[in-house]
Amino acid sequence: MLKKVWISFLIVLGFSTTVMSQGIVVVNDDQPDYTSLLDNIQILEDKNHEYNIRQVIANDGNYQFVPLAESDFNPGYAVSTYWLKFTIKHEVSNPTEFFLEIGTPTLNIANLYYNEGAQIIERKSGDAIKFSEKDIANRRILVKIKSEPGKLKTYFVKLRADGENFNLQMRLLTHERVWLNDYQDQYFLGTFYGLVVFIIFIYFFFFIALKDKTFLYYVLYVLGLGLLNISLDGYVSQFFFPNNPLLVNRSSMMFGGVAVIFGITYVRTFLNFKQNLPIYNKIALGFVILNFGIIMMGFGPKHIFDISIPIISGTSSLATLIIISSIIVSWVKGIKFSKFFAVAYLSLAVGVFVYVGKNFGLFPMNFFSEQSLKLGTAAEMIFLSLSMVDRFRRMQLEKQQQQEELLQQVQAANTEKDAINRDLENQTREIKEQKEIIEEKNKDITESIRYSKRIQQAVLPSAEKLVKYFPDSFILNKPKDIVGGDFAWFSERDKKVVVAAVDCTGHGVPGAFMSVIGNSFMNEIVNERKMTRPDVVLEVLRESIIRSLKQRSKETGEPQGMKDGMDIAVVRYDLETNVLSFAGAKNPMYIVRDGEMMVYKGDRFPIGVDADGVLIPFEGHDIPAQKGDCVYLFSDGYADQFGGPKGKKFMYKQFQELLLNIHDKDMEVQKYILEETLEKWRGSLEQVDDVLVIGIRIE
Repeated sequence: MLKKVWISFLIVLGFSTTVMSQGIVVVNDDQPDYTSLLDNIQILEDKNHEYNIRQVIANDGNYQFVPLAESDFNPGYAVSTYWLKFTIKHEVSNPTEFFLEIGTPTLNIANLYYNEGAQIIERKSGDAIKFSEKDIANRRILVKIKSEPGKLKTYFVKLRADGENFNLQMRLLTHERVWLNDYQDQYFLGTFYGLVVFIIFIYFFFFIALKDKTFLYYVLYVLGLGLLNISLDGYVSQFFFPNNPLLVNRSSMMFGGVAVIFGITYVRTFLNFKQNLPIYNKIALGFVILNFGIIMMGFGPKHIFDISIPIISGTSSLATLIIISSIIVSWVKGIKFSKFFAVAYLSLAVGVFVYVGKNFGLFPMNFFSEQSLKLGTAAEMIFLSLSMVDRFRRMQLEKQQQQEELLQQVQAANTEKDAINRDLENQTREIKEQKEIIEEKNKDITESIRYSKRIQQAVLPSAEKLVKYFPDSFILNKPKDIVGGDFAWFSERDKKVVVAAVDCTGHGVPGAFMSVIGNSFMNEIVNERKMTRPDVVLEVLRESIIRSLKQRSKETGEPQGMKDGMDIAVVRYDLETNVLSFAGAKNPMYIVRDGEMMVYKGDRFPIGVDADGVLIPFEGHDIPAQKGDCVYLFSDGYADQFGGPKGKKFMYKQFQELLLNIHDKDMEVQKYILEETLEKWRGSLEQVDDVLVIGIRIE
């Protein structure tokens, strides 16, 4: 009895090779390198994932295949299992091996079954198995089909995507065609991923140099897009997680969510949503939280994961529309940004729309719809790069013009100085006879310098303006000569007061020239370019000084020429948040709070090219301010003054003790005590340097 049952089973299992499905595909010696099977395929949907291959082959009447063209099969975000059936007539003269490419690399299960005598042969592919277990070790979904002379075989394919989009291809390829496809992909994908890597490196170095989080968010956004495409192209299974199908299956959902999170965060920062578009700022933060939750949800049970990818695709499309609308609103409100920025996101929007529309069946499956995300992303990155180039070009032209003007002023001053020196050399021959002329000349020069002092005082901010923002404050400025290189600078921009104590190289006329240059650059950076963050201000100021004084060789980049520059301490007080932000080039900041001295040191390099020529980014400090805090900025002139019983320097330690002793007094009284103490300490000795001390009490 058992023998009869087994024989009956083999008869059912060995299904007839003479029964044709919708059509028969003939394979012969003249076979082209590419043959589509889609017109000869029948399909069976298994919504509950209940069928196995033996049941499907046996076909007891409960499994009704229908022609693919007559089915409602939609390769969108499918969660069912699908069985495909097709027949091939092998009319080759010698055994030949072909490859069947089933679909896109995101398929979870893509197994081929066929009968070999009484045995069912199974060839596996898809990202639900380890990469080493795939029938063909390739990022594509490929399985082998052996063509034997005179054979008529019916094949079955099991498909499952678990919510991911896939493109059903079902094409028979020769060895040469598979190799050619891989070879051609190297150009397109190599160009795309090369662009991604290039953008990541370039903008990461921008972030390192400028400490601007906008560049970091853009780098992370491009990285997310790159990883998403790597997942969709099947490289995650091949190179990233070859032995972890779970992570491979979740990778496109995870990387897609990361791209959305950092993409909208980048635009939020670039367009300054918080200040310019507060409503969009809330929407953007909501999208970040939403997509983070979706990513976490995607690592949950399978029935939850099945809906996470369509949701991620939907939120990415919605996020792109929100970004486009924010650009339009910014343009209407007169917020300045490069036109390339808008074109970049318009290109991305088209690419995302076509790609997601293809996933939902709105567009046909072809090269452009399949690669629309890559093409849109590549166009976006190119236009964003052009936007940055345009921005830097305008900045360079403005700086070049300013440099030329400053250079003319310096050259004129040097010419006048050379003329005076030549006159003095000639007059020494007849010093006795020309004494009166020389004295008259000296008088004229002195008057010119005094007049220059009035010009310098008119150009630099006045102490009365500082009192507007800090009623209890003082500025003690004692130049060594008539004019000096130490000066106080301050301005208010967007409820943020920026105060700086600047010590230019040298004193007298050279120092005064440097002070005018420094004041001009500070006005440009803070008032015109609206940069108030102290460390950013110092970075831009240093670059401006290096370029204006030509301290680096254009050919080699090595230090050259003048090493002049300035030491500076910059503090920004946010009137709304009561936060003090500080950065210093050599010079520190002191805060006296509740009778205790807090010292915030500046970086150990000046504004300009240092001796070793290495430019290190400046470090910023944020300090919550308290009512009654006494903030002091100063140059090194006070601590370096010689005097006292032994003719030694005053030193910083004694300067700190003096400030601690007088900090509870009114600022005007403190100024008086500081000035009297310095004069008493100096005695009959010469003042060695310009002296500058700024005191501010936080109300």
